[in-house]
Amino acid sequence: MTQSNIVTLPNRTGIFDVNRFTPLTKQPGRGVRGGLGGVGYEAGVAIANYDQVIAQHYGAAAPDGLAAACSLADIHFGTPQFGLITGFEQPALLAVHDRDMVLGHSIRALVAQFGAVILRNTAIAGSGR
Repeated sequence: MTQSNIVTLPNRTGIFDVNRFTPLTKQPGRGVRGGLGGVGYEAGVAIANYDQVIAQHYGAAAPDGLAAACSLADIHFGTPQFGLITGFEQPALLAVHDRDMVLGHSIRALVAQFGAVILRNTAIAGSGR
């Protein structure tokens, strides 16, 4: 049962224009605004300069530097801005995956770029709901 105050957004797996979030990689302190199916949203980075924060926090444990420690442990560490938080202005029903529960390509691209993707004021459409 869908509540009447929830807006159903377009049902497609490439729901976000990934390029719209690119400015956050260079200026993580600034948010970006956009809209989807007539519902506005604001997005921002959860932890700006994440690579520097981690390097500072674990610096004593990695005397040769974090990059060297990650390389030795075969850990990929290339997320300078961690976490994309996207808040919608009104409740929205969002299709983030297909019938086979495979994340849409735009969500996968955002996860690859930012690590975590947090969607606020949304419900997930389909059986994942």
